[in-house]
Amino acid sequence: MLRRFVPLLRLVAFSTTRAATAPSTTKTKLKAPVPAKDDKPTFGLTSNKNYITSNAVEAILSKPGKVPQEPFQWTTRPGYGEVPVYLRKNKATIQREKDYFEQYVKMHSAPVSVPAGHPHGRMGVRSHSDGE
Repeated sequence: MLRRFVPLLRLVAFSTTRAATAPSTTKTKLKAPVPAKDDKPTFGLTSNKNYITSNAVEAILSKPGKVPQEPFQWTTRPGYGEVPVYLRKNKATIQREKDYFEQYVKMHSAPVSVPAGHPHGRMGVRSHSDGE
């Protein structure tokens, strides 16, 4: 069976008699008071403002808005369609490396030819023929 821990509540006595004191300073009202439920709205308020004329004056004196610009045409810029310089440099570097590697392979894979009359060349030929 599960036992629950029930804390004992302390009874704290609160004083019900509190001294009523007036605030030392009153707050200043920032907003107008809310109208009462029985207040009637005032009808017939009119304005002497000519909204058409005032709107025209504001429109004339205001700054013009942004003029829409055509989007930039990348195909009309100078140098469009040309290979960039860095690509040409990279291509030349790669070609140099390929040429160097081909020369290296040719040097190391070609058979070593011994010139005629060289003593090692004659001995190699003689040793094969003498072994029969």
